[in-house]
Amino acid sequence: MNVNAFGGAQAIVNQASPPSVLPQAHAGTLRQFARYAETTGLDLCACLDAELVDWVRRAAELETVPAHVVVDVLEVCAVVGERPDLGIAFAAWSNPRGFGPLSLLWDHCPTFGEVVRVASRFLHLENQALGTVVQRQDDEVSLRHFTAVPARYGSQQFIEATLALDVRLARMMFGEHWAPVRLELNFAAPRIERFRRSFFACPVDYGALQNALVIRKEDMDRLQPHANPSMLAYLEAQLERIALSRPSGLVEQVEQAVLANLPGGAASLDHVAQLLAQSRRTLQRRLGEEGRSFADIVLSVRMRVAEDYFSSEPRPQLTELAYRLGFADATVAGRFLAAHMRPARDMRRRPASGLRKIEMGAH
Repeated sequence: MNVNAFGGAQAIVNQASPPSVLPQAHAGTLRQFARYAETTGLDLCACLDAELVDWVRRAAELETVPAHVVVDVLEVCAVVGERPDLGIAFAAWSNPRGFGPLSLLWDHCPTFGEVVRVASRFLHLENQALGTVVQRQDDEVSLRHFTAVPARYGSQQFIEATLALDVRLARMMFGEHWAPVRLELNFAAPRIERFRRSFFACPVDYGALQNALVIRKEDMDRLQPHANPSMLAYLEAQLERIALSRPSGLVEQVEQAVLANLPGGAASLDHVAQLLAQSRRTLQRRLGEEGRSFADIVLSVRMRVAEDYFSSEPRPQLTELAYRLGFADATVAGRFLAAHMRPARDMRRRPASGLRKIEMGAH
């Protein structure tokens, strides 16, 4: 997938799962969080239910865990543990190189723009819970994050941790005193926000339409003297081999390619065939041999993306959904919903249940 951080609005949604594959995240995030909890005195057994505790324990031996587990663990621990800034604090404490294979590349990138490019290409190998849209407007670049899996208890902590990690990566390049232009958050201001403002060191816009870090274009382009382009190219090649090995089945490969290129309408048959190093005719024939067609795969992927969107977005917008689904405008997206899915008004966020000690109305 060719994503240019400066080429207008582009999206990274190969993080959402293909309909036949449960979204995964690298277990390094949970391993780090378990160490963070131990260091800071956060009792995970007192906060989490048995299922989530089991996943945290199993993360020590696993390469990946279900992506929603990472989102749920952060959110539940923040509420039950009464730590409203948990996501930011965890990101500030964490080792940026310990989240998964993608983190091995960051030190070698010559610009922050290259960090964004690398993330757009390989993020699905690290955390399929995360989606990102990169937008350029005048001299500013907006890095917007959203959850690409249903979040049973909300995703504020996961999103804030991601935004905080963005800042940490930038400060690794530009120095500890670097600050973004502003932080945009789509939730109301908390009662106490001292730590958030201190960490990000920039204006915070609450009640925004997106969760985004806005930075200067000149910072995206600033060259780093200690970058290692040769090592970056070598590690990219290694990750490319990993990416090509997952998933193994043709249908799953097509589903993943469609998910990666659906936003903006790039998931055409010709483009997907090119990504898979096949001719258009060969790809159609091989899919037919498995009883599938490219059109029905696109349809099933769009339905999954729409369901996840309505399940996880606090303020769904048809124009945003249209972009994620690869439609030219909201009218076409509306017709798609009417023809293939439950009415949009019925696609509310899934009710939270089973969360001990929490009033889930609080967010």
